Amino acid sequence: MSPIVVKRELSRRAEKPRVLVIGAGGLGCPIVELLARVHVCELVLADGDVVDRSNLPRQWLYGDKDVGKAKTAAAAARVRDLAPGAKVETRGVFRLPDRLDFALVIDGTDDVDFKFALNDAAIAARVPLVSGGVVGLVGYALSVRPGQSACLRCVFEAPTDEMRKTCRDAGVLAPLPSIVGSVMAAMAARTLAGEAPEAMWSIDLGLSQARPSRWQRRDDCPACGRPS
Repeated sequence: MSPIVVKRELSRRAEKPRVLVIGAGGLGCPIVELLARVHVCELVLADGDVVDRSNLPRQWLYGDKDVGKAKTAAAAARVRDLAPGAKVETRGVFRLPDRLDFALVIDGTDDVDFKFALNDAAIAARVPLVSGGVVGLVGYALSVRPGQSACLRCVFEAPTDEMRKTCRDAGVLAPLPSIVGSVMAAMAARTLAGEAPEAMWSIDLGLSQARPSRWQRRDDCPACGRPS
């Protein structure tokens, strides 16, 4: 599907879908801004953190004046300036509800255990999920369509101690979250338009590689496997 067709499909919607974005950091900033600018959905942004000066090199929605403010409030204010008319609802710390009542969920957090719990909740609710992560020089973006494509557990099986390392532990090259977040925003737009994007992109700036791949659902996956 071409970008023009994607835009046309989205613009035909009389009622904009509600999209939950969890995480307003390095991944969440490009995701929220890019989706807001094209007015394809109503955004619900959840994050319990405040802006720290160390965030500024890689979290492009924030400036010096935002240090100490809640990330959700600062991000929403900035997005409304950049994309007048964009609808952005904000929430504090996000806890998994009994029901994910959204057209799409996007996970931009750095908590691996939460990522797997959110994956399981999205599969159970049959809500599409876009998940991403970055650390050091590498990152991934994964599109999950419940019942159709591989989920986070199909690809990574379960959290490991190595996967639990965050940018605070290992650092991250500042442009990487913007790259991965932009890929996630593209996956989200295509999902909302009814297209099935590539299942996963792996990005390695150390090797100068960006590689798409498709994974098969695992029959023994505890989240989305086929019952025996």
